[in-house]
Amino acid sequence: MSFKKSKSSWLMLFIAIFIAFIAFWLANNYLKNKEEILKNQLRGVEPETVSIVVAATDVMMGDVVSSGNMAIADVNAEYLSLSVVPPGDFGVYEGKRSIKRWSPISSSF
Repeated sequence: MSFKKSKSSWLMLFIAIFIAFIAFWLANNYLKNKEEILKNQLRGVEPETVSIVVAATDVMMGDVVSSGNMAIADVNAEYLSLSVVPPGDFGVYEGKRSIKRWSPISSSF
């Protein structure tokens, strides 16, 4: 009986060590990424931005998407989907469906 308890205790110890190692690795990567971002900010390195078309106001269902209710916004390129619409391609999507304010237009309409 004590062998089974001992065996399960060792297993729990190894699982705890493995989880601790994963937590350490994740925290270390997170802190390294944050440090790099802060260093870039201190150096004045700005992230690459891309101009995209976004809704300037809420466009309700049935309203037409037009240049009057759209705007151009500069957004950090790191956070963008490949389906966002650049200003030069807006004509293809003009007159389409409704979207929420400050939401980017997606080519999936």
